[in-house]
Amino acid sequence: MSDDARVALCPVTPELADGLCGLAELDAPGYEAVEERLVALGWRSPEDLDAQTYDTAPEIPDCDLVSPLGHFTYVDGALIMPFAYKYWIGNELLEDDYWGALPGWSSQKGARRAEFDAHAEAAVQVLTGRLGPALWDVRQPTYEARHVAWRVGPSILMIAQGLEPMSYYQFHDAQIFIGSAMADHIQFPGGPPIRNLVTS
Repeated sequence: MSDDARVALCPVTPELADGLCGLAELDAPGYEAVEERLVALGWRSPEDLDAQTYDTAPEIPDCDLVSPLGHFTYVDGALIMPFAYKYWIGNELLEDDYWGALPGWSSQKGARRAEFDAHAEAAVQVLTGRLGPALWDVRQPTYEARHVAWRVGPSILMIAQGLEPMSYYQFHDAQIFIGSAMADHIQFPGGPPIRNLVTS
C-alpha cells in the first residue's frame, strides 16, 4: 500500500513568490488586473501552452492560467494556486500518477504526510524570506490542516494545507491563496473561522 502513496510538487521559488507578493500589493485588483499582471509575469492561458511540452502530458486541470513553472492557477474572485498534493493511486479516483506526469511537477513514490508537510513548510520559508514572519499560523491536526497567513497591502496571502474538494475530500493539497481582506463574498481556505481570524 505504501508504494501507492504519492506526494507531488510544483515548487514555489523566490522568483515566483516575488511576483505573487507584488500581485497581493495591488490596490483592490479586479479579475482583469490580476490576469494582466500574471500574464506579464509569464503565466499563460491553457490554450497558449507549448504544444510540444503538453501534447504528451495528461489532460490538464480546468484552470484560468498556468504559471511558468506549471502551477494551475485560478483567479475568479481570489487567486488559488495549488503547489503540492498528497494522494494515492490505483483506485477509482486516480488510477495512474496523474500529478507526477504533468509538466513542471514531480512526484515521490511512497511519500506521505511528512514529505507533504515539508513541501508546505519550504513554501512558508520562501514567503517568510520575502515578507517576514507570518501573522497567523493555525494548525488543526484533526483535519491535517494548516493555514499560514500574511497581510500584504489590501490582501491576505495564505499558504493553506487541507482536504482537496475535487477528490471528494480523499486527498490533500497545499495551495497559495490571495484574496482581498475586505471582500465579503470570497471563500477563504478553512472557511469562516479562518476568514474571520485573518481579516479581523
